[in-house]
Amino acid sequence: MGGAQVVEQSPDKLFDILGVLCVEYGFCLPEPEAWEICNMKGLNPLEIARAVIKADGGDPDYNAQHVTLLEKKISQLLNSQTEP
Repeated sequence: MGGAQVVEQSPDKLFDILGVLCVEYGFCLPEPEAWEICNMKGLNPLEIARAVIKADGGDPDYNAQHVTLLEKKISQLLNSQTEP
């Protein structure tokens, strides 16, 4: 699964990715919660997706479709060398 890749990106890059998730999918987190996720170490795209859903007030276990959608987008953005 693509989620196994540990994210070794700067918090700023991750913050930009969370901005893309907000614009494209409506998962818009308050800035403190977004930075909290961005500053977590050793997360993979699946864990980031689950954290976003949880911070948005959802249940990652109940929203498996959204978790998968976000995980794929996060992986795609992390693998791109351009700004999101």
